[in-house]
Formats: sequence, structure tokens, C-alpha cells
Amino acid sequence: MTAPTSATTPMITPAGSTAAVEELITVTIRDRSREAPWGVGRTAPVIRTVAISAFCPSCGARRGERGWLTTYDDGERYWTETWSCSAACGHVDHYANVVVEADRIATNGGTC
Repeated sequence: MTAPTSATTPMITPAGSTAAVEELITVTIRDRSREAPWGVGRTAPVIRTVAISAFCPSCGARRGERGWLTTYDDGERYWTETWSCSAACGHVDHYANVVVEADRIATNGGTC
């Protein structure tokens, strides 16, 4: 796994308080938004390594330990990471939402 990277920027937590430092982690995900639509030829999984906040967007606790997931789709084998909130708030990080968060961070020059 890739070591986390850090950036200093204010973080707005769900409760509205501001944390002093925002820590970024890198995760490997499937980005279906960059793939051909279903039924338009062969599916070629788009796998990206992206930077996201180290904290749950729902409760503000740290995102949990990551683990690798091996997946097969349309004859392709690929690996992505999975994780859950360390506070067990029940929030599920769907890859589509992670892509939006990662793209926002990349657009803002690596800050949330």
C-alpha cells in the first residue's frame, strides 16, 4: 500500500467544526465514469490511484484500514481497495463518491 500524504488545510466536519489539519490518503479505485457505457463494446475497467481525505465524510472519524479486493469483470482481472469508517458510523464509501471527492481535491491543488 502507498504511504499516506499530508496537506495542511482547514477541514469542515459534518458537525460544522473546523479541524486544524487535513490529511490525505491515496487509494486505488475503479472509476466507472471514465469507462464506455454498458452495452457499448467490451468493458475495460479504469483503475485509478487517487488522493482523498483520511476522514469519513459523514462523521469525521478516520477512514478505516484498507484492504485489497480482487475483482473479475468481462474477462478482466483487477485490484481495488476497500475500507470502512473506523468509528463504524455505517457510512459506505461508494467509488462514484470517492471519484468526485478525488477530482475536487485534484482541482484544488491537493487540498480539500
